[in-house]
Amino acid sequence: MKILSWNVRGLGQPRTVRRLKIKLRHIRPQILFLMETKVTSKRMETIKRQCGFMNEIDVDAEGTRGGLSVGWREGLNLTLKSFSRSHIDVAEKEQNEMETWRFTGFYGAPMDHDRRESWELLRFLKRGNNKPWLTSEILMKYYFLLKNKREELERKDRWLRLGKH
Repeated sequence: MKILSWNVRGLGQPRTVRRLKIKLRHIRPQILFLMETKVTSKRMETIKRQCGFMNEIDVDAEGTRGGLSVGWREGLNLTLKSFSRSHIDVAEKEQNEMETWRFTGFYGAPMDHDRRESWELLRFLKRGNNKPWLTSEILMKYYFLLKNKREELERKDRWLRLGKH
């Protein structure tokens, strides 16, 4: 099974929707999780149908922030377990098997003071789960660590090029 998880940073522009369609044609996932859609559920439903996903669960953006979406192809049996502004948790029951597994699309808090809440939510979702569980998560702490490290290396490189060593 293929799952595509992508922080689209807004699907309001036709160019971004075209990029999404190209990725989907190339990867052909059965499940699609999108973060930061920045559009309403109604707009997201239209986009997903254009992309061939007839089933979806969407969390509306709040103004120009957020928005999550999980879409899946025909033939899959996904059931919503829970959702919030930072996650969508579903269970999938294999058609020919009795096994059920979980998928949680998760978008962690970007601000330091809110990260504890993100980790607590993941711990809460894990409690009582004895089924196989896949989570697609963006934890902003690691993004900012990598970004800061890159900026530090760029400053050192500029410093060395200017001969200030």
